[in-house]
Amino acid sequence: MKKIFILLLLMLCFTNAVFADDFKTYYDNGQNFLNSSQYTSAIGEFKKALRINYLDNSARIGLVNAYLARATYYANSQSDYDRASNDFRSALFYLKFYPEEKDVTSSLSAIQTTTDNLEECMNALGQLKSPQERYNRGSVLRKNGELPAAGYEFFMAASIGDNNIKKHSYSNIGDIMSVLNNNKKAVQYYRQSVAIDPNNVALRLKYARMLDKLGQDDLAVQEYNAILTNSANNQEVLTALEKIYTKKLATNPNSAELNANLGAILQREKKYDAALTYYKAAESINPSSVTTRLNIGTLYQQKKDYNSALSAYNSILTLYPNNLEANLYRAQVLSELGEKEEAVKTYRKVLEIDPTSEVAKEQLIALLKDTMTPEELLKSLSNDANIDKTSISAMYEYAKDLHGEKKYDEAIKYYTEVLKFDTNNPEVYTNLALAYADKKDFENANKYINGAKNRFPNDATVKSALNKINDMFADEKYQDAHKFYANGEYQKALNIYLTIYPPTKDVLIAIAACYKGLNNIDKSIEYYKKVYEMDKNDSDVAYHLGALCAEKENWYSAKIYLQQSTKLDPKNLDAQDLLATAIEQNNVNLIGKVVDLYNSKGYEQALKIISQILTEEPKNAYAYYYRGLIYDAQEKPLQAIPEYKKAVQYNPELVISDYLIATAYDSLGQYSNAYTYYKKFVNNAKTNDDYKKYAQTRLVDLKAYGN
Repeated sequence: MKKIFILLLLMLCFTNAVFADDFKTYYDNGQNFLNSSQYTSAIGEFKKALRINYLDNSARIGLVNAYLARATYYANSQSDYDRASNDFRSALFYLKFYPEEKDVTSSLSAIQTTTDNLEECMNALGQLKSPQERYNRGSVLRKNGELPAAGYEFFMAASIGDNNIKKHSYSNIGDIMSVLNNNKKAVQYYRQSVAIDPNNVALRLKYARMLDKLGQDDLAVQEYNAILTNSANNQEVLTALEKIYTKKLATNPNSAELNANLGAILQREKKYDAALTYYKAAESINPSSVTTRLNIGTLYQQKKDYNSALSAYNSILTLYPNNLEANLYRAQVLSELGEKEEAVKTYRKVLEIDPTSEVAKEQLIALLKDTMTPEELLKSLSNDANIDKTSISAMYEYAKDLHGEKKYDEAIKYYTEVLKFDTNNPEVYTNLALAYADKKDFENANKYINGAKNRFPNDATVKSALNKINDMFADEKYQDAHKFYANGEYQKALNIYLTIYPPTKDVLIAIAACYKGLNNIDKSIEYYKKVYEMDKNDSDVAYHLGALCAEKENWYSAKIYLQQSTKLDPKNLDAQDLLATAIEQNNVNLIGKVVDLYNSKGYEQALKIISQILTEEPKNAYAYYYRGLIYDAQEKPLQAIPEYKKAVQYNPELVISDYLIATAYDSLGQYSNAYTYYKKFVNNAKTNDDYKKYAQTRLVDLKAYGN
């Protein structure tokens, strides 16, 4: 990278100026440090001087020169472009953004040179210049305490970023200017931030504080009041407003407006006695102020001194009988005093003045609920609905309240009355249908929900309610059927279960259980299979299917289902026990097939079945026995012998295996082995049949091979 050259600014002469001793000391120290190339110390001293007089150009320019000199040192002598770039940023901050506009104009050459040098450093570092990168860099620099350098990056981010980056950048710049005592600049940037996001309470609070600090009371009050609209009881704001109004009153104690405003702030702070003092002072200055009298009334209302509040409101209404606020607050106070009828009249008057007043409507309905039976209230609202359509909404809301309180009959009356005035709201139909369903009147529930479906075929609310009612109806049937099932009345239970449509998994299981209870195993299996197709991951369903198949002696199917059951739930001990039986019985059936195949010389198919048997039951003696017979039939004695040995090993009753082993050895000329097995057979055989006689004959013949 090429060497960086700097253009130091000309120091301003202040021979005739008068400075505080501390300022002059810091400034002189800074100049001395700068002249002796102690740049860091110079920067520190010039900053101290600026804190005493933040707009002093001599100290500012001295600080700029110190930053420029140190930046050049870092870049040229240390090749530390990171530190150099931050010093160039700091210099540009004090050259371009910190001072008044007139002072910026006089430094344009230095600004351009410094900007070029910063560009060189950033390029050497490969630093990116997107708005977000600029903002992120500024955030890191601020966190590290390098405020001027951070301020420069925030300025650059704001100049090219979107509104979100601008908002946060301006807020950060305001913070930095505030820390550096440049409050005039701080308020300017807070204002710009608030302009982008006027509903941001935190930003407005920063702006208001700075206006307050600068003594711009009217603007500060304006901002504090704006904050209170979004944060009604913000204590910091209330305290600040109290301070401002107290200061204003000190110079203008006869202002009715100031006394009333201070009273309003104190009222919000719940300093009721102090607030009343200022309200009365305001009234003595301006007795005709309705606002002050209203505030006095609300203050007494907050203190629960309802009689005093009523007197305040009555005094207003004597002069202004149609004052909306006075009538509304009077109605509230009358209600608190227990004068319900008069309160109702007053609420009705409020609605005559302003038929759209939601507060009056809600409070009137709440009051009527306390003073009338539901039937009386319904009649009253229905009469009003012919004149005031908002009464329809009130009826509907009360219907939903009654519904939520499980007062279904009363809710139904209200929903039905609403439908006389409003037939275009699908929600009313659905809620009426649901109310009937909740009271188990499914005939009427279906009547209204199907009517709604026909009237509003594409309405999602209606579809959802229809599904819910169907589920409720099915559940009701299910519970009735379950009672019969629990009492052993399987046919009655079954008759109900079969009417539930569409049948759920639980319903299908219940139907299967009923058929089992009626000893109709085939139908029970049929319905369990439907459940199984619906959910093949239910171990219990697979077990029940296996058990039913076992009961039908369909051992193969039983085995399949029980294997699935134990796979899904290895801890299902019932399934494990029954599976062992199913495998054994299925293999018995398979052995029968093997015998048939052996007799018909279907050896290859028989061997396949035997392999299948031994895979599941490796100690099945008959499987080994018949495999030995097949090998014998195929004239494979060497393969037959180990099969026979396993057969008698797993079932000692199969002594005929010893005979067959002996004859196999005999045919192979292995007479010693043949003699051993003939002898074993003769000793263990319990019958004196032809096999035993032949074995005895061979023992005589092979006597020479015996031990």
